[in-house]
Amino acid sequence: MAFSLAGCGGEAEATAAVDCLTVPQEVSTAIADGSLEGSGFVVQQASAVLGSGGEIYFVAMRFDANGESDMTGVWATTSIAANEASTVISVDGFAKQFTVWPDAEQAFDISPTHPSAQEASDCLG
Repeated sequence: MAFSLAGCGGEAEATAAVDCLTVPQEVSTAIADGSLEGSGFVVQQASAVLGSGGEIYFVAMRFDANGESDMTGVWATTSIAANEASTVISVDGFAKQFTVWPDAEQAFDISPTHPSAQEASDCLG
């Protein structure tokens, strides 16, 4: 029987390095196109990770809106290729608050605390 004790470093050794992916401007613009009218939504930076299932990309974007700056939201999409149509859903609270994209938690049971959502945010630095 093998097990790992909490606090003994077992989890850190098993964690793979995150592969941060560049998000083409066309993709971040397409996500921003779902922003609420009049919000002044402007993307400052975007990064993505491929989710654990290998089918969904989690895209974190640092943005300004409604006079506030340096906010971070996370969306999920089926592609980050600039020339491909894709589905977009809002993963976290800021994504839900500032865009009209469907709620990932209600539609697909994707929690805002999903590890890939956090990894995408971490990629922004």
